[in-house]
Amino acid sequence: SEIIPGPSARVMIYLDAAKTTQLAAACRQMGIKVTSAVHAAIVRVTARFPQHPLSKCYAAFVPVDLRRVLDDTATSETSAVSKVVGLYFSGLPLCVDNVFTKSFQEVARDLAIVYARDVSNFWSPPLSADTGSRELEKKTIGLLDLAEPYVQRTTALFNAPVPEGFPPIQTPDLSSLGRMESSIQREYAEESGGHQDSPKVEVLDFWVGTEMLTRNVQFHVWSWDDSLRLGASFNTSFY
Repeated sequence: SEIIPGPSARVMIYLDAAKTTQLAAACRQMGIKVTSAVHAAIVRVTARFPQHPLSKCYAAFVPVDLRRVLDDTATSETSAVSKVVGLYFSGLPLCVDNVFTKSFQEVARDLAIVYARDVSNFWSPPLSADTGSRELEKKTIGLLDLAEPYVQRTTALFNAPVPEGFPPIQTPDLSSLGRMESSIQREYAEESGGHQDSPKVEVLDFWVGTEMLTRNVQFHVWSWDDSLRLGASFNTSFY
């Protein structure tokens, strides 16, 4: 019988400022970003566990915040307002072939290629015999323009039953939040104040969690106070 999902839980690890600096320096030497290194570590650790005989690759979707490209696509104040209303979130398809035979560096470089994709020039229609390079450049389509049909197709894919004999989907996913000081202030003062003695709220730390109902493990990575943080959310019925 199938296991019924139970409560969700989370765990976290921290790297101090010195180790975070060392990690960033090592990634620069490899020519990859920290997110690619963290994701590669997750993939390599997962590959060490017993796998279904049909499992050969690591496949997932990399979360993408499409709001970051709105400034490039909005041409007027009216269009900018119309574009920011809604959930502008999507995912880049990612697949690492032969994951069980690749080294950490090889996996990290495969992931770095996906993370470096230009979402503003995401897809080009197939090149026909009479299509020149200039015409092809004009036909390049951004992921923002594909958001609606892309989400419709991926939603249908996720809702489709797993074919008989295939392993259950339990991919460890990673969502990178980046440097959180760019999104969260260290302290917040009363808006109506402005005086030096106005009440303030200081942000010491925070955590991120996801309600998980599947066998997937959702990882979040971010930096705060010069420290790298890695959190994992999971369902306690499966882990």
